[in-house]
Amino acid sequence: MAFTNETLSHVGGSSPAPRIYTYYTNDSQATVTSANYFSEASTKLQVNDLINIINTTLVYTVVVTAVSKKSVTIARSGLTSAGYALYEDSRVTTTTLAAGVFTIIPNDALGTNTTNAYLPLGVTNLWNAGTSSFDFSELAVGDAVEIRIIVQPTTTSNNTEIELDLFLGSGGAQYKVPFITTQNFQFSGLFEATRYTSFPIRDEDTRTSPAQFKAIADKNCTLQTDDFFVKVTRNG
Repeated sequence: MAFTNETLSHVGGSSPAPRIYTYYTNDSQATVTSANYFSEASTKLQVNDLINIINTTLVYTVVVTAVSKKSVTIARSGLTSAGYALYEDSRVTTTTLAAGVFTIIPNDALGTNTTNAYLPLGVTNLWNAGTSSFDFSELAVGDAVEIRIIVQPTTTSNNTEIELDLFLGSGGAQYKVPFITTQNFQFSGLFEATRYTSFPIRDEDTRTSPAQFKAIADKNCTLQTDDFFVKVTRNG
């Protein structure tokens, strides 16, 4: 698609002060912020004008940095929006970790505190309980994700070492974000482990590929999922 003057509207301010416009489009943020997208509006816009971009999945603001004949340069304003989701497991079943084997960590999201109600505009859900994976497809490259995980390992042998990582991307481009980095549980018994870290949606492969928590232990043990807290900061 391309720019259309029909959905660009001046809503406030007057020269020489910066003016404010609204613009509705189905174009992606990457398309809107590409070179000379607003060139057809060069007779309307002036330097420092603000344009609020609105579509069905994202609201963000750009600022006009240069204008000449049939040329408009813009930059993102740096404004962001944020929100969160919480996925709580029902704690009905536990996961068996066989020694030396990476095992997917499930979360049935059937706990009473599970909610998607506070996610930012354009994001409706981040977790697929059926595949035990995060779904970041409603996000955009440049968004940031923060995750806190709470799990309860039960060990039956002293000095059991457990590692837990989030695997992102696919194929040869797959990579991992460490959460529990080979923690030694010195005694047998029930423990609680919680970790919090952040990472960017750095490319399309990260955005479109399922992301899964996987754990590995050097001795047989079990792991109970409590909940995943996920915060998203959208890059405006």
